[in-house]
Amino acid sequence: PDFVIDPTRSRDSPWSATPCVAAAELRLEAENLAQQIRTASDKELEGLKQRLERMLKTMPSEWWRSSANCAAVGQAYGELGLFEKAIEYYERATSLESADARLKVVEQLANLRAKFAQRLVESDPKRSRELFEAAEGEIDHVIAIGATPERLSIKGSLNKRRARGATSARARVDALRKMAEGYLAAKRLASDPRNPNFR
Repeated sequence: PDFVIDPTRSRDSPWSATPCVAAAELRLEAENLAQQIRTASDKELEGLKQRLERMLKTMPSEWWRSSANCAAVGQAYGELGLFEKAIEYYERATSLESADARLKVVEQLANLRAKFAQRLVESDPKRSRELFEAAEGEIDHVIAIGATPERLSIKGSLNKRRARGATSARARVDALRKMAEGYLAAKRLASDPRNPNFR
């Protein structure tokens, strides 16, 4: 094969000792890191973040022409809670001319924007609103292509986050209404797979 993955490398070992030698290995390593981050202790998280950043410093620029690679790195940053960095890589994934990004990438980008928007509600309300609007536009776009329970649930979750940060009763009620509609549509679609357009 054109690359070698060392199965003996521990989760805490420095990446620089065994750098990637093929683009496919970058994707696999980033996905592996994302899985480790989900179950890592607070003490381990900083080491995993440093490992990810060391890995990225060694990457040839041509490897970023793959939206799958960009999405994998975005996923790892998202698991770390670094939503701004995660969004940056998911945006790269969706903008590449290679178009190997799946709609799943757009779903995750919308979900990350909503999470980041909720975090910024108090510190940067204007950007928070912009992120919520962008997220809603993206998830509405993929729902228009084809509604799935997951996409409708993301729409519900987005509006739940928006309701939590609403600054007026009217905005909160509107977001809660959209949240309920999204979750209900997801439940109905999941329970009746023969009718994907059931509302």
